[in-house]
Amino acid sequence: MQSSGFGARLSTLLAVPLAACSGMQATADDGGTLDARVAESDAYVSVDSSHDVGQDTDPVACETTDVGSIWGHVYDQQSFVPLLGVSVCVLNQPQLPCASSDGDGVYAIPCVPSGDAELEYVAAGYPRELWAWSSRYGIAEDVNLGIQHEADNTHFLAPTHERFPDGARSMITIDFIGVAEGATVALRRGSGAGPFYTRYEGGTLDPALTSIANDHEYAYFVAQAAAGEHDIEISVTPGPTGHGCTQYYGGWLPADGAPNTMRVPVGPDSVSVIFLECN
Repeated sequence: MQSSGFGARLSTLLAVPLAACSGMQATADDGGTLDARVAESDAYVSVDSSHDVGQDTDPVACETTDVGSIWGHVYDQQSFVPLLGVSVCVLNQPQLPCASSDGDGVYAIPCVPSGDAELEYVAAGYPRELWAWSSRYGIAEDVNLGIQHEADNTHFLAPTHERFPDGARSMITIDFIGVAEGATVALRRGSGAGPFYTRYEGGTLDPALTSIANDHEYAYFVAQAAAGEHDIEISVTPGPTGHGCTQYYGGWLPADGAPNTMRVPVGPDSVSVIFLECN
C-alpha cells in the first residue's frame, strides 16, 4: 500500500517526535509495522485515494454502483499501538452501519454514496474526530489516523490561554501543502479563537506568529459553528509567492464556491483537520 503522507499535529496528533516514541510495534495489513510505516512517510495522517474499491477490502454487494469506500488504521499517536473498537460512522447516512476497528486498528466502510460525507471517529478516552470526506465513485480512500488524549490538546494550547475541550468548541488543524510561505487564514463563517500558528514541524504554538513560514508549519482554530449549523468556513490569503489555495483533503468546497475558501465540520469538543494545497 502506497500512501501519500503529511506530517502534522492535527490537533489530536503529534505530541512527541517519532524518535521519542516507544518501541511498541503495531502490525499493518501489508505485513510491516505501523510505526515504521509512519516514520518512513513522516505521516501522522496519511491518505491514499489511488485504490479501486475492493482492492484492499473484501468485496461487498452494494445496492448501487454509484458508491465509494473508505478504510484505514486508527492508532494511539504516542505509542503507535492500534486502537481496537474505534467506532467509525458516516453521519447523516442512517442506512450505513458504523464500522468498528479490529485488533490491528483497521476499519472499513464500503458502499458510501458519492458526494460529501462526514465521518466520525469515536474512541474511549480520546476526542471525537470529524473528517470531511467526498466519496467518489469507484475509489477506496485510505485514511490512517493517529489520535491523542484530551490532556495533550489542553497542554498544546496552553501558550494561547485558550481552553480545549470546553464543551462547546472544536479544534481545527490546517496543514499546508505547496507554496505556503506568508499565507494567512481567517474564519469566514463561525466564531472562535485563532488562528494560532506553529513553528518547527507543528510541535510548538507561538501566539506571536502571524502567518505560515513554510509548508512544515500549521495553523489552528478553536471554533464553533453558528446556531443550527454544523460546519464553519475558513478563508485563506496566499502569501506573496502564492496564487491560490484549495482544500486538498478533509474539507468541502463552500456552498457559494468562493475561491481560497473551504468548509469543515465541527462539533463540541471534537477535532477536525483539513489539508490545503497552495500554488
